[in-house]
Amino acid sequence: MHLLAIKAVIHLVAVYATPLCGGIALIKGGKPERLGAAVFVAAILLTDLFFALASPAAHPRPASTAIAAISSPTGYANTTSTAYIDLASTLLLSCFFLYLAIRYASLWLAAAMIIQASELYFARLYIDSDFANFNVYAIELNSICALVLFTLAGAALWSWRSRTVKRRDDAKRALAAERRREEQERRFQAMFDFRTPSLMPASVAPGKVARLIIEPPPI
Repeated sequence: MHLLAIKAVIHLVAVYATPLCGGIALIKGGKPERLGAAVFVAAILLTDLFFALASPAAHPRPASTAIAAISSPTGYANTTSTAYIDLASTLLLSCFFLYLAIRYASLWLAAAMIIQASELYFARLYIDSDFANFNVYAIELNSICALVLFTLAGAALWSWRSRTVKRRDDAKRALAAERRREEQERRFQAMFDFRTPSLMPASVAPGKVARLIIEPPPI
């Protein structure tokens, strides 16, 4: 009973984390966070759709979450195909997170890749146990899903903060550069204003003709 309650709580956490954290990553994140969140949420929705369509007789109610199709209100559908599908999707998602982490040099996405890749171990352990302890397996899967979503949301918020700080610093540097330029112009103008004016050549009186007399040097 306690295990079912834990599974239900973690399942609900993952349910609400999907739109919340996914929305934060898509709205506030940079390009790597948006790509990671879009692919991850799409994989969750496709998995849900698969289980919803795979056994309509076994599941009269549609899947209520983007985390897993459920045979009870507490987690994954208890089918043997779940683990094999999970192995393939986890491998693809982990490789995609690895690509994003290397391409954009993001430690957050590297952490998401490690968390997601840990699901390979739990899926293989569930298969080797001859599909026993399904409740524990469901808790592990929903926990990993929620952790990846929280990681993507954290990466998005960090990226958003970094962009905000960078814009503020750029604005400060631009303002300082403009003030230096104005100060230099003011100093140059002051230097020209205090310079001694040059003597103007004497003007010729009206009606007079200026003559230039060149005398030979004395012998």
